[in-house]
Amino acid sequence: MTDRVFEFQNIYLSAALLAYKYHYLGVNRTNESHQKFRFTETLTATIYILNPNATADATKVVAIPEASIQDVEQFFLSESLLYPPSYPESLRRVKYILHSRDDNNGDERVGTSSNPMLSNRKPISSIG
Repeated sequence: MTDRVFEFQNIYLSAALLAYKYHYLGVNRTNESHQKFRFTETLTATIYILNPNATADATKVVAIPEASIQDVEQFFLSESLLYPPSYPESLRRVKYILHSRDDNNGDERVGTSSNPMLSNRKPISSIG
């Protein structure tokens, strides 16, 4: 059985899928003005969403274990998907891939910085 391939033009949704560690296959560049990021669902991830029905005593953030790519797309489109801390880096990777014509994941260049203030960043949870 082969894995189903999903293609998305939306760079923000593609960055969310990268951030949640879905398997990235490359870019479909058949139509230069409508390039599509390709993913396969070889694994599922736990995603986090805002609970639209949360009351004062209810949890506002809900974990969705084993979320499919379609789940991520649905919550992204409904604007309830929460992005993991790696989302900004994933968005930079997506933009790098598009502009560099690099069909790999863009790791060679993205994340390197000549600015010493940016190269030593720490996650907020590790500060203090």
